[in-house]
Amino acid sequence: KYDLIIGPNATTTAYNLGEGLDDPLKTFLDDVLVFPANMAGLPGMNVPMGFGSGHLPIGLQIIGNSFEEAKMYQLASFIEKELNLDLEPGKVK
Repeated sequence: KYDLIIGPNATTTAYNLGEGLDDPLKTFLDDVLVFPANMAGLPGMNVPMGFGSGHLPIGLQIIGNSFEEAKMYQLASFIEKELNLDLEPGKVK
């Protein structure tokens, strides 16, 4: 019924460089949102959407149907152009 599924790609913003690597369970659970696409064998991509608290990156996951990757790229391109996101790292607004 749907061409694409969109949602967050992680349960938190990214970690600061070198942080968050000492807890394997937390690291595993941070990836829980990408498991369904992987287990189902569906194509998925992550698109940067901006920055959260602490100016750490956040992302959007796009999941498509098998062999319909073009629709994912079309949505990602639309997001990039229409939202005109300023994604320059280190630049605080």
